[in-house]
Amino acid sequence: MTMMVQEKCLFLAAAKTPKSAGCSPELKTISLGQTDDPSVLYIPQCTRVERCGGCCSHSLLSCQPKETETLSYQVEPLLRPFFIGYENEIHWQGKKLKYIGKEVVLVERHVSCKCDCKVKEEDCNNYQEYRESECRCACTNLDEEKKCFKSVKKLWNPELCACQCRDVAQCTPPATHSIRSTANACLII
Repeated sequence: MTMMVQEKCLFLAAAKTPKSAGCSPELKTISLGQTDDPSVLYIPQCTRVERCGGCCSHSLLSCQPKETETLSYQVEPLLRPFFIGYENEIHWQGKKLKYIGKEVVLVERHVSCKCDCKVKEEDCNNYQEYRESECRCACTNLDEEKKCFKSVKKLWNPELCACQCRDVAQCTPPATHSIRSTANACLII
C-alpha cells in the first residue's frame, strides 16, 4: 500500500459517526440590552434561552417554534458617563457607573419545535398563490409567462411574476424614467 492510502485508511478508522442535530429547542445566547446607546450597560448583558435549532430533512424547511412562552427577566441598566470628542470618537469619563434602576425584559422561549416551510403564504405577491405542499409561491399569470418565453429579448422573473428585458440597454429610456417590462414590450414610465 502506498503511504497516501495508508493515511486514508487510518483517518477512516478513527472517524466517528456524527449524531444528527434534529429540530428541537437548544440553548442560545441572546442579548438583554434594550438600546443601542453605547453609554448604557445592562447587567447581565446576555443569557441563554431555549430557541429552535437543528436540521430538517430538506433545504425548503427550517426548524421553527411550534409552542412558545414569554419569560420576564429583571435587568439593571447602568449609565457610563462619556463625551463625544474630535471626529465623533467616544471618550469614557472615569470608571464610575450610575445606577438607573431596574427594568423588565421580555424574552421568547421556544418550548417545542417543528420543521416547516421557510417560505410562507405572506411571502407571496399579488400575482402568486401559495403552494404549501411545495413550500413556494407560484405565479398565477401563466399567459404572460408563456408570451414572455416567445421573446428573445425578454426573461421571465418568477420572483416578481413579470417579464423583463434581458438587457436594459435594449429599452434605451431617458435617464429620468423607470423601466417596466410587459409580455410584449419594455414600457417607459
